Amino acid sequence: MSEIFCVILLHFFTKSLFFLINKNIPFPHESFRVAFLLRIIYIYQYKDHLGNTRVSFGKDSAGVLEITDTNNYYPFGLNHISGMFGTSNFGGLYSYKYNGKELQETGMYDYGARMYMPDLGRWGVIDPLGEKMTRHSPYNYAFNNPIRFIDPDGRQNKDVIITGGAADAALKELQKSVSSELTLSKDSNGKVSYKQNNLSKKLSGDAQQLANAIDDHSVIVNAKAENTKVTSTGNLYVGGAFMGTKTSLLLNKEGTSFSKIVNTYQELNPTVLSTADDSMGTNGSLTLHEFTESYQAGLKTKNTGIDASPPSGRPDFNGPLPDLKKNSQYWDAHMSATPQNLKINEMFMMLWVIK
Repeated sequence: MSEIFCVILLHFFTKSLFFLINKNIPFPHESFRVAFLLRIIYIYQYKDHLGNTRVSFGKDSAGVLEITDTNNYYPFGLNHISGMFGTSNFGGLYSYKYNGKELQETGMYDYGARMYMPDLGRWGVIDPLGEKMTRHSPYNYAFNNPIRFIDPDGRQNKDVIITGGAADAALKELQKSVSSELTLSKDSNGKVSYKQNNLSKKLSGDAQQLANAIDDHSVIVNAKAENTKVTSTGNLYVGGAFMGTKTSLLLNKEGTSFSKIVNTYQELNPTVLSTADDSMGTNGSLTLHEFTESYQAGLKTKNTGIDASPPSGRPDFNGPLPDLKKNSQYWDAHMSATPQNLKINEMFMMLWVIK
């Protein structure tokens, strides 16, 4: 007699549950019979900010709550021998653990195209972009920084990136817009990351859109922050300017297919945006709009396959002239982004003279 487990996994926000259903099924030959478990089990899981399964729990046959599995990890994914509530080994009901990946009997994690060795912090094969990451071993995991990054496919890390002389000021304004929900940080290369302040509370639409922009692996938002009145192309602007999108194709490790990567470009003046927000009490909403506008343009380009150009028209916050708004990729992105929350035109002349 052999046992077959039918496992159905459903995800509901931060909770995961699955069913184990079994039943004795007669077969024509008595020498062969399939046995199923005869119960339904709901397993709930607590996961951390990297998607690591930390605690699994449910009710036993008597209806008493019990912890079915605990996982406490070293930074690169190796399990502690014992955890807060007991020991975590192979053979749990649900073997998706570090980064939400399935732990194999070999001790490796299955990431799809590659196997990861948490005891070494290395892949079994090289990164598909190993030749471009000359500062790192081609077998390295997550740039040797697993506390901040995950490494699902060995390609480039995709973040919102802020550069320019006023990058710190831009991050400060961006932080104001989501201060009650997200804590933002920026590394030496300008890459922005976030930490959700309350994991049990759903993010607002504005905060979620920023989180999506940071998390998205297919759209890279490149924001250049300078306290200037002209763009890098010499055009006048106030506050922010969309500078277009550019699509590139990335060959996978096997050399069999390409994935589409969209870079978006935005330029902004944090001083002007901050002054406008402060006067209206909108706490960074204009800066948030600039970032999400660029991200939305990237999504439009990804879906249509058409790169967007910078809009033409008057140098104000509202973008192109009215006759250019219709069917404009920029205008669609502008309207899909987080709202600006004030009547910019009424303040245009006042802001333009701010130094």
